[in-house]
Amino acid sequence: MLLFDDSGRRCQADAKTLALHANEVGADAIATVPPYYTRAGDIPKLVTWLADIASVVPEMPLWFVRSFVRSFV
Repeated sequence: MLLFDDSGRRCQADAKTLALHANEVGADAIATVPPYYTRAGDIPKLVTWLADIASVVPEMPLWFVRSFVRSFV
């Protein structure tokens, strides 16, 4: 069984902290949501948001929980 840890938060610093925690406890991957309060607005901003979160645990897969309504992309 694969264990995904929900690292999605509206605050990117919190999402990074949770991603690190997921790695420490042995999760197989992390999952996150788009920045739904600040609204990415375009693909480059969304990719940067996700890359910044993924960068703290580069060895872990990142699953993006896509929401057109929330990401406005």
